[in-house]
Amino acid sequence: MVLDGNRLLLELEGPLDNLVGFEHAPRSDIERSALRTMESSLRATERLLAPSAAAECRAGAVKVDQPFAGEAAGTGAKEETPRHSGARVVWEFDCKRPDRLVGVDLLLFDVFPGLKRVNVQIASPRGQASTLLTRASPRLPL
Repeated sequence: MVLDGNRLLLELEGPLDNLVGFEHAPRSDIERSALRTMESSLRATERLLAPSAAAECRAGAVKVDQPFAGEAAGTGAKEETPRHSGARVVWEFDCKRPDRLVGVDLLLFDVFPGLKRVNVQIASPRGQASTLLTRASPRLPL
């Protein structure tokens, strides 16, 4: 997580297994559908991340990278997967009152039941830190 001026960036990298339950190229319509659903869910920023309301943050661009995007859409050539395939997501927010940002609630755990913990590195005007978030403790303090 990076807070730079009014801009809040959150990036998630992790194994596809935690997000869809498998890490190989999709082998069935069900697996292709799971990948499409994952991408759609990751783009629904407001369902996944909740910055402090007082900071007046507005969700912006979302970038999702995963190795089987074409195959999920049914358009890519099928390829043998590398072991431990993962996804990378970057969410952007524009915050009118970044000085009032005291935390971000990660709602990801509700949307992705396979997600057990998230190791977070934080860079903000208050300094650098790291923390571990879990289903039981999903609030990222700043």
